[in-house]
Amino acid sequence: MSSNKTRFYHKIGWRVTFSYALLSFLLIALSIFSVQQISSFLQIAKHSEQVELPNLKSSTSIQLMATELESKARLVIASATISQTRLYLQQSAEIFDLLSDELARSQQSRNLLELNELVQEMENTLRQLVAIKQQLIDDNRDFKDSVESIALQVVPLARAAVLSGQTTPVTLYIELTKLRSLEKPFERTKSRISLTRLTDALNKEIEQYPAELHQGFYSVSKLIEFELIEKINSVNQMSRQLNGLSTQFKVLLSAMASNSRKDYNAFENKVSQNTNLLVNNAQYTVKVLLWLIAISFVLMALNLRYLHRALFLQSRKLSRYLGQQSLSEENINEFDRRNEIGLLARTIYRSQQTVVQQKLELQHSNELLAKILEHVDLAVVLIHGQVIQACNFVFQNEFSAQIGQSSLNIPGLSEQLIQHDLSSVGDQMQQLGEVYYDEQREHWYQINAIEVHWEQKPSLLLMIKDVTEEQLRVQNYQYNLSQAQHDALIDSLSSLYNRKRYDMECQNQHSGLLKQGFSLLVLDIDNFKIYNDTLGHSRGDEVIRQVSKVLTSSIRETDLAIRYGGEEFVLIQHGSDVNDAKQLAQRVADRLEQLRIPHPIAPGVYVTFSIGCTDSSQADSLEACFSLADSRLYEAKEAGRNCIR
Repeated sequence: MSSNKTRFYHKIGWRVTFSYALLSFLLIALSIFSVQQISSFLQIAKHSEQVELPNLKSSTSIQLMATELESKARLVIASATISQTRLYLQQSAEIFDLLSDELARSQQSRNLLELNELVQEMENTLRQLVAIKQQLIDDNRDFKDSVESIALQVVPLARAAVLSGQTTPVTLYIELTKLRSLEKPFERTKSRISLTRLTDALNKEIEQYPAELHQGFYSVSKLIEFELIEKINSVNQMSRQLNGLSTQFKVLLSAMASNSRKDYNAFENKVSQNTNLLVNNAQYTVKVLLWLIAISFVLMALNLRYLHRALFLQSRKLSRYLGQQSLSEENINEFDRRNEIGLLARTIYRSQQTVVQQKLELQHSNELLAKILEHVDLAVVLIHGQVIQACNFVFQNEFSAQIGQSSLNIPGLSEQLIQHDLSSVGDQMQQLGEVYYDEQREHWYQINAIEVHWEQKPSLLLMIKDVTEEQLRVQNYQYNLSQAQHDALIDSLSSLYNRKRYDMECQNQHSGLLKQGFSLLVLDIDNFKIYNDTLGHSRGDEVIRQVSKVLTSSIRETDLAIRYGGEEFVLIQHGSDVNDAKQLAQRVADRLEQLRIPHPIAPGVYVTFSIGCTDSSQADSLEACFSLADSRLYEAKEAGRNCIR
């Protein structure tokens, strides 16, 4: 009993849903983890791009500018002329400005702050060095001029001394000449000692020279002792200051290079750390993703294996039974009633039993329907593929057709089937076209059609009704109605249109009469009342009929002749103007005069017309035209009658 009890986990749908829910959870977790890792990657990369890489680039630029500044500073120190010194100083100042700007843009770190202070100190030191170098160059030039001046004074004394057999002045001249080319402080110090020694020797030997040379030697001795020696000391002092500043500047350059290199290394280490972090995170992410993908594939494999066993194999077995139509009470127990396949097999089995029962009932209904159709007065036929599949006796008798005959070979009916779109017939009974007349059978028929399934094939069921008697009654009614409508608009005495027809024309004039243009004539028989009173109404009626014939024969088929009332008539001539109206009026008057109908008013007097004419250009409506023509008619009567106005 317990094995047949259905639990929710026995359902294939539940197991599949649980498996796919678990798989979906893993995929969602995989997606969330991937998004988080990608976000982390993006943050690290963005930080590197916005902070570390610009700092590294700035540090590289600072290091390059420091190297270039060291080169320019060495050129400033080594320059021999003021112009070269100023040129190299200007280039160094430009590098200082670029370096200061770069430091100002860079991230403020301790190394960069120290580097900025070093740059400012270096710039000040370099400017001091240049100032001292310019002063040294000026003092050196002045010193060399003094040496040259003293050497020129020693030349004649040396010549005289040689003649006296003394060599000290010559040695002094040689030492002065050599002093001009000395640049290093220790060489100039050594030369100063030699000059001092030679000056002392010259002072001791001065008594040995001729008296005329004493003053010259005293003068040279004083210049060397008080001026030249002082200038040598001054130049040496300036050189020592320059060397000190140069040494200080080189120390600052070394410190700046060390700081920039330290800052560059720090930024490089940060970029390297970020890169390593990205690599480690990527490796970790790949491992996690691979594990999740592997787990997902395992779950999918297990799910497919279960589906293959519980769904596909059972479904194939059920399909085989259904294909062989061998699903029975015995083999239905092969399917587990606790899952969907077992429930489906049992549902199909019950449905088969129901279909068998319904087939029996349908067969009985068809037999009953066939008996009913044989006794109705409708011609019933079932058509599939233009071939008659079934029909009743009324259809066979009416259309001389048999089962199996093509519907296209039935005269009269075949034309109707070809004329209409049979594919539009639905599963609701509808009339196929209008009632049609069969000339061969001289009958009227009405066809109703519906789409049905006959022996599992879509077919067309036609119900054809003979409506000849109804159609004849309708035709008679329509003829009588049309004749009554026509008689209602015709005057019985004159056979012309009556006043009602004129009123209809007034109501319909906007449909095209005014646009087309027309002319209107109002005619009145002169002294007709006297004619009636004298000769009687029967003679008057005869005059009305004769006058009406004159009017009818004078107008076109498209024109209207109306008996407006009594002896007054109206003619409406389409597409004409007042000149055409006057021509028509004259034609009518002439034809009436040709009849020579005697008038009892006096001998030799005949029946005549007074006529008023107008057209649509003189008024904006048919009523207005009539009023205008009627007023002109009275003008004609006042003018003596038998005239046209």
